[in-house]
Amino acid sequence: MERINVNVSDLCLWETNPRVEPSIDQMDELNKIYNFSAQSQSTSKRQLMNLASSIAENGYQNDVEPILATRAGDKYVIHDANRRLSAIKLLQNPDCYRELLDDRDYKRLKNLVAEYPQNIPSSLDIVVFGDNEQDKLREILNRKHNGPQDGAGTIPWSTEAKARFSGRQTFSDKLETPFQNQFGDSLTSYLGGSNATTSTRRVFNSAPVKEYLDIKNPDIITPSNWTKSKNWLMRLRDIVKRTAPLFHASITMSSSRT
Repeated sequence: MERINVNVSDLCLWETNPRVEPSIDQMDELNKIYNFSAQSQSTSKRQLMNLASSIAENGYQNDVEPILATRAGDKYVIHDANRRLSAIKLLQNPDCYRELLDDRDYKRLKNLVAEYPQNIPSSLDIVVFGDNEQDKLREILNRKHNGPQDGAGTIPWSTEAKARFSGRQTFSDKLETPFQNQFGDSLTSYLGGSNATTSTRRVFNSAPVKEYLDIKNPDIITPSNWTKSKNWLMRLRDIVKRTAPLFHASITMSSSRT
């Protein structure tokens, strides 16, 4: 492997990119990435345009996002980062891809180019794999794109991990510590313990529950609010305990009939 800096014009999209159907040329490949790289066409377009906007507004973090490539004569074929490269090519020359783009997306790209010209890269650092390193390249791509693979691949962050990283607290998160200080138990302990964090958020962040508990500001809670919250949780826990065996039995009976 070697790391080199290459002009964007010398970087080619991977025309057999597994993300989309095989393409006949570079324009066809970019068209497929723009239109068909997600479950729906509208999602595919939106996601690529959001990526282009992020690159234009924040710059491309080349140092921390290596681009993996192989040589093809005097060009380089990108095997990882085809969406990133597509976004950069669109930003470099929206007019070249005018026929592929929706009017709204074309105008959006033109505005981004006008507003953030300094952030659109003309060259990129790439990691080039030689002919005798193809197995290693495939192993890296497999690890990056084929899911968790029982820990060998990339494991997505859980909802809790994302919240911890962002420092964002939901309505229920703000209730947890003062509730535990008041009663010695957390909100989630009533709904199943630490594995019920997501369920607790969904319950307490719902509009009907907020309205019933009458908590306008989670930072200012009266004793009556706390008592009402605890009593409601205890009733909810009892309902879950009573109905869970019935639900389990119905599932078991249904399975036995099939």
